[in-house]
Amino acid sequence: MEPITRSAYGFCQGDRAAVVTSLISSAAVCLQTSFLTRPVGFAIFYLEGVAPEGVDVGTIYRGVTPFIVLQLLGLVLIFYWESLVTWLPAQAYSG
Repeated sequence: MEPITRSAYGFCQGDRAAVVTSLISSAAVCLQTSFLTRPVGFAIFYLEGVAPEGVDVGTIYRGVTPFIVLQLLGLVLIFYWESLVTWLPAQAYSG
């Protein structure tokens, strides 16, 4: 993790804790997006199993597409505006 944070620290503005927090948040959002897309798609396979007879996988993918787009938008926001990740914890835990 050290080489990744060192290279990201040179790219991002802010302190080291903010960089590490934004990297971890980026990984979490990326992981959450992988649950809705192939090849992992655990949530898609679960929905396929519990869906009624007339619902196929294509319909499920069309239904989750807006959520995938929102997650990717969040990932882009975290990448370009890393202080967005640390703002709420800073407000909650400051004296």
